[in-house]
Amino acid sequence: LIFQILFHIITPCLSTLLSWGYKNLSQEQRTEWDSRCVSTIHALVVGGLALYILWFDDPVNRDHIWGDPKLVKVNIAIASGYLINDLLLLLRHWKTLGDRFFISHHLAALYAYQCVP
Repeated sequence: LIFQILFHIITPCLSTLLSWGYKNLSQEQRTEWDSRCVSTIHALVVGGLALYILWFDDPVNRDHIWGDPKLVKVNIAIASGYLINDLLLLLRHWKTLGDRFFISHHLAALYAYQCVP
């Protein structure tokens, strides 16, 4: 839901305010731009949380195998939510965003996050 709000509401509003060229883009270009903005936000959040875990999460750092991975699970949940959202966007906007390799990538990542212990 958060990624849908970012894609449909927040990114278009911020892009309109911060970039004079956004208004001149075609609908397909705006869809691509908004998708890339959401992807960047996702990468910053997940990457930032991963660095925090690496540097400051003592239970995980004390024992990489059996440490309490609460924040790791939160990070995987955020990444999984993004991947599911992006899959839906890829399917809905197939002419603009669709690519079978993106579909494969997203499904493989979801499999790894959910099914590999």
